[in-house]
Amino acid sequence: MYKCVGCDAQIPWDGKSMFSYTCGCGSTMFYDEETGHLSMPCSVALNIGGGGKALPHLNDLVGQSDYSSARKTDVIRTLREQGFIWMNECEQCKKSGTLARYEARLDRERRHEEIRKRSEREGWGLERTIKELVKADKEDISAKRTHDRTDK
Repeated sequence: MYKCVGCDAQIPWDGKSMFSYTCGCGSTMFYDEETGHLSMPCSVALNIGGGGKALPHLNDLVGQSDYSSARKTDVIRTLREQGFIWMNECEQCKKSGTLARYEARLDRERRHEEIRKRSEREGWGLERTIKELVKADKEDISAKRTHDRTDK
């Protein structure tokens, strides 16, 4: 069974075929629980080997999760030694607005996760859960429009 480096969740992959997957925490790096073998996107392997042009950010590799382990710490340390950085350390992402969009997406995903958990706890049906998710998105859009108007 493969597990996520970022949050240790089980990943639905047997390690035998081509695979492209992003865990809910945002990680794209996984390990075989039995052997410890690390699997990563081809782009990462190429960049580590010097064959790529741009390094992905650590956020895209190990995700955003409070989960901590010796394996995750070691992977992050090794990648940092190879020149990988977190998105919030990237000047290009700050200037282009990519960082702000990424953080807004994370906030939205956190709110959606809170709504899903509340739905499970309180036994909402599918219809109410969808309504609450849509309501949260509309509030986000409204808040963004208000922010954009006051920014100018």
